[in-house]
Amino acid sequence: MKFEELTDDELRANFEYRPSREDSGQKVRSALTILKENGYSVFREGNQ
Repeated sequence: MKFEELTDDELRANFEYRPSREDSGQKVRSALTILKENGYSVFREGNQ
C-alpha cells in the first residue's frame, strides 16, 4: 500500500472515512502511518 503517494482527497474517497469532513483524508493518513510504524495490519510482513 502506497498511501504516502496519495492525496488527502484520494484517501478520503478510497477509505470513505467521513467524506463530508475536510480533514478526513489527513486522519486516514495519520492512522495508516501509525499502523505502518508499528508493523500492524496491512503492513505486517506476510499479510497479503
